[in-house]
Amino acid sequence: MRPDDDTPATHGGSRLLVLKALSGTLPVSHYGVVTQGIPRIASVTMDTLAPGDAGVDDERFIPVLAAGESALLPRLDALEPELASALAAAGGVNP
Repeated sequence: MRPDDDTPATHGGSRLLVLKALSGTLPVSHYGVVTQGIPRIASVTMDTLAPGDAGVDDERFIPVLAAGESALLPRLDALEPELASALAAAGGVNP
């Protein structure tokens, strides 16, 4: 984290994952999440996903195989309401 705020520091391997808002709780149609450990840009579709390691027990992520590679996808059903609350507490979104 940076000393002057609570924003996590990013590293050279960081990428911005752009997601379409699905829950209807956000005042925006898309939002971004900073990720780490993605070796290359990839489009992930239902056709390229398969269930991942069932031994991963983390309420924030869903383990999957994306195009044959292990990955952890954020649980959007939990992330979007949390993001909506944070945006509301911060005064909303400026156009």
